[in-house]
Amino acid sequence: MKRNAAILATGALVAIVTLVLIGAEPSRQTPTVSFSSDGLTWSSSLPNPLFDKRIRWIPGDSRTSTFHVLNETDHGANVQVFATSSNPAFVEALEVTIDRARVNAACAFVEVLPREKRRVDTTVAMAVNAGDDTQNSGADLDFVVQWDNEDACSIGADRNDNTDGVQR
Repeated sequence: MKRNAAILATGALVAIVTLVLIGAEPSRQTPTVSFSSDGLTWSSSLPNPLFDKRIRWIPGDSRTSTFHVLNETDHGANVQVFATSSNPAFVEALEVTIDRARVNAACAFVEVLPREKRRVDTTVAMAVNAGDDTQNSGADLDFVVQWDNEDACSIGADRNDNTDGVQR
């Protein structure tokens, strides 16, 4: 009898230890995409705007801003920057480039591979021949940073009024 009780107790102890060890497996975080202004401090969105909202854009102006993106996922996708404005003439007068490449006038993107950390240099230039409708007027102008598997430059730049799920 004592032997059966010892075997049963040993079996129960092994079962408990096994369950504890299975439950003690380190929890895994969901892979994410993070953004940073300095390449050291990361968050789910950019902590600062790419450009100061109080900038007065003058025809011929060009400004550059740098941010970093960390793709901790197992698949590549695009980080995209595009302009949105309450004044469509401003968007038409701007050219956005990322790492010296542009897709269309107000939008650019660059692919970020899986597990890649990448510095993104964004330049925005206002056309020298910007029309009169951009001068002496105000506009709510935003530069949107978006992470997407799609090419937002072909679809996102046209949806200036729909910026759900984007980083500003």
